[in-house]
Amino acid sequence: MEEIDKMQKVHLPGLNGIRAIASLVVLFGHIDEYLYLFGLTSLGLDEHCAPRYGVTLFFVLSGFLITYLLLIEKHFYNKINIVQFYFRRILRIWPLYFLIIFISPFILVLFGINPLTKLSGYLMYVLFIPNVAFALNRIIPGIPILWSIGVEEQFYLFWPWVIGKSEKPIKAIVSVILIYFLVKLILHFFNHNELILLTRIDCMAIGGVGAYLSVVHFDKCRIIFNKWIQGIAWISIGSILLFPIYKPDFFINELYSCLFTIVIMNISLNNYSLIKLNNGFWNFVGKLSYGVYIYHVPVLFISSYFLKNKFSNSPGSIFGIFLIVITCTYTIAYLSYNYFEMKFLLMKGKYSKVLSSP
Repeated sequence: MEEIDKMQKVHLPGLNGIRAIASLVVLFGHIDEYLYLFGLTSLGLDEHCAPRYGVTLFFVLSGFLITYLLLIEKHFYNKINIVQFYFRRILRIWPLYFLIIFISPFILVLFGINPLTKLSGYLMYVLFIPNVAFALNRIIPGIPILWSIGVEEQFYLFWPWVIGKSEKPIKAIVSVILIYFLVKLILHFFNHNELILLTRIDCMAIGGVGAYLSVVHFDKCRIIFNKWIQGIAWISIGSILLFPIYKPDFFINELYSCLFTIVIMNISLNNYSLIKLNNGFWNFVGKLSYGVYIYHVPVLFISSYFLKNKFSNSPGSIFGIFLIVITCTYTIAYLSYNYFEMKFLLMKGKYSKVLSSP
């Protein structure tokens, strides 16, 4: 903590690179999953659950970064300003979240679906429980990926209280993981696996454990910074696409969350990390990751409306669809970030005691 005391601004290099990797995994996986909208055959990427693990990486990163900043704020000021925390999260998440909800009825109309038939689903989305809508099969076509944003908002609702009010935050963090895991076992026993997959609060808390070690016990992180440990973590993560582990499904996300945490800690805090992601390309792609995540499925749906059955089922056609969707998604995300999201991001500084940069 002594080194952190001297910082005027918290700087964790490489986190935009992590965001970039997560967004690309989700983007490629979902393009493949939705190839049927274009009348084309999937390559099978989704069968390897690539999008699922990409989302899990987002969860772990959020848990790590939020916990890291909260612990530093608590150290500096002996408390956490929870109201300011909520304002920061609102300014980052809500504008784009509600923008895409507002746009989604037009996508439904495009496909001949009456938005009024989805009112119960829209209500759940507005109340930030889209994961519940997903589990109850009341998803809104075109924006199903918002379920994960709901999970993050639910996490943010109670997490500053867990960190701020605990004399020993690590005990509170581990308690959340254990309680959540117990609930998952019960749900698994009663065959409610759909609820298990649409929550993952414990994955975010696992990232929080990494943040606690990084802030409070940095000197004990040497084993995590070991090159062999890093190598094993990266190789294991690479197996997501090549040799995915499916069973038992109720704890596989937790296993990958531990591996993701090791990678995140090394990328952001280890000067001798095996892999460096702090460069112009990864920073650019990572900066747009939230927009890419929000916009890519609507882009897929709208593109398929105009391009369905325009391509033969060939490798060249599949490559063309990937190229079109990726180009459109990043173009929209770039414009959204610079001309819409940035207006709200600049306001976050008013509610930040601990300044941070990626």
